[in-house]
Amino acid sequence: MSEELMGDFQKNNIHSAYQRLNLRMERETAKPLGSGSVRRPDGSIATDRDECARLRREYFQKLLNCQRDIHPSVWDRLPVHARPPDCEPHVAALHAACELPDVDPNMPPSLLEVERTIAKLKGHKAPGVCRIIPEMLKYGGEGTARWLHHVISVAWDSGEAPSDWKKALLVPVLKKGDTTKLDNYRGISLLSIAGKVYALLLQTRLEKWAETILSETQSGFRAGRGCTDAIFCLKLLYERALRKQKPVYTCFIDLSKAYDSADRQLAWQILRSRGAPTKVVDLIQDLHEGTTCAMQADHRHPDSWFDVATGFKQGDVNAPLLFNIYIDTVVRAFEPLVRHLGITWQYKLDGNLRECKNPTASNMSWIFMYADDIALVAETQEALQEALAIIDRVFIQWGMHINIRKTQILCLQSGTQTGDSSEQFWLRGQPLEQVQMFKYLGSICSADMSMQPEIASRLSRAGGAYHKLSRLKVWKDKNISVKIKVILYKVIVQSTLLYGCETWAVTNEDIRKLEVFQMRCLRRILGISLLERIPNAVTRAQCDIPEVANLIRYRRMRYLGHVARMGDTRLPLQFMFGTISGTGTRGRPMKSWNDYVRDDLEAIGLPYNWRRKCKNRDEWRAAIKVLLDVPSP
Repeated sequence: MSEELMGDFQKNNIHSAYQRLNLRMERETAKPLGSGSVRRPDGSIATDRDECARLRREYFQKLLNCQRDIHPSVWDRLPVHARPPDCEPHVAALHAACELPDVDPNMPPSLLEVERTIAKLKGHKAPGVCRIIPEMLKYGGEGTARWLHHVISVAWDSGEAPSDWKKALLVPVLKKGDTTKLDNYRGISLLSIAGKVYALLLQTRLEKWAETILSETQSGFRAGRGCTDAIFCLKLLYERALRKQKPVYTCFIDLSKAYDSADRQLAWQILRSRGAPTKVVDLIQDLHEGTTCAMQADHRHPDSWFDVATGFKQGDVNAPLLFNIYIDTVVRAFEPLVRHLGITWQYKLDGNLRECKNPTASNMSWIFMYADDIALVAETQEALQEALAIIDRVFIQWGMHINIRKTQILCLQSGTQTGDSSEQFWLRGQPLEQVQMFKYLGSICSADMSMQPEIASRLSRAGGAYHKLSRLKVWKDKNISVKIKVILYKVIVQSTLLYGCETWAVTNEDIRKLEVFQMRCLRRILGISLLERIPNAVTRAQCDIPEVANLIRYRRMRYLGHVARMGDTRLPLQFMFGTISGTGTRGRPMKSWNDYVRDDLEAIGLPYNWRRKCKNRDEWRAAIKVLLDVPSP
């Protein structure tokens, strides 16, 4: 494998190289006990291949046709062309920054637009029932583009998409847990690639409008936003509250099968009532009507196909956007009832990273969302309990259900105490689990704001990634150059080690643990023993990798520039310059994220004019690149 791997990297064929590694890892890793078998509804294990296929098909058929009752009053309470008050000022700037295309939503796509959409298709993707792979369209030339443009134009004018575009092959992907339980699997839809081009053209016409109606609290699957923004806001809220001795009660809500159970007719009515382009809504609705599915393993049997009546297809390019609009409407339904139960904080957008003394504006934080990952916050136990009861009632009215078993409570107490075990939260008469730490979007939030659980988690996951490659003998293979090994380390191991480090406020001891791990990996890559007593600086220079401390500083500075370029209504910017009213602790307070950022700015010689430089992304990246320099030993 080593010669083939080297050849792929030398030809810059990165996808093929990683595909080889993944195949080797699948072969080397023994299959878990029970893989291929399925647990029956009565708890017994089915091992017969045909019976397992039938059980999978029946499970997904029931899941994708789970009609939930919608309260009659919901249809009368749909917002009419309503936009949240915090969206208007930043929409134009967002369109310019993210280069959202400016197209007439009611006009059919031109040949040039189809060609550009085809060019944006990602390669090496599994095809749908039509067996057309992306490369066929990307490299098919002008004739292929003209043919697809003709098919799309006919579908656009007639309002009816080809039947193959409505067929999906389901691939069950394990989320986590018992491999025999079908409830632990997510069904990913393999759709027609030509149909994806059609769906992308519809998405282009819908997303620009969607940015004008989605709330600022939603960070999922939106241009210019990501997991880091949601993690950053929640951690800074905890940090500010801890410094001011304010408690924060957080409920991490898990919605049961949210994507698969959404009511489609309600979704189309929401789009129309909120002012979505009529033609686009009609075409998206047609693309979902008459949809059928089959398991990929047995789709050739006519009896294996079944109709799908609910939910958005996981694998459809429009599904995240449609779900965002859907859940945003639900949240707007209960927002007036629970918003006042949140946490008030003040801010002043003056560029001063020190503690805000004379705030000029205030806001109320009560919910953070990343698609269906919801974090509900309140300042008191009573407020959170009241908000939970209201939200659960409204969710049920809209056909959505909170999973009580997976919903958890994290209590950040004032002072040095963490979580009172006597406090109990209830939902529908059942107790909710209270935890001392919670993994939110891949980052650990702890009740005492300690970084130790997060560092331990990063070290564990990075170690797992490193040892997977160790089992393949990648690090010891002399036919693979050191340069390729370092690339693999950076992409697979280091990216896992430093996930979310933009939001970290780490101590020297935390950095030491990370540095020890990195140096151990680099020494093994170079084949160096500790007994040789080679300085760490020499080892890093040979691999051309900076210290972990500088890598964290660089990513923190890069994220600082990202936040500084945001519009004034964006939550990360307001939190960065914000504070919570209250009395500080006696003695020196815990060092905050802003304190570390000020130290970083001093280190690169930009303590004062940093915000002006941030406005120009290229200029800012050039200024902070000094942190990545590897000094000669």
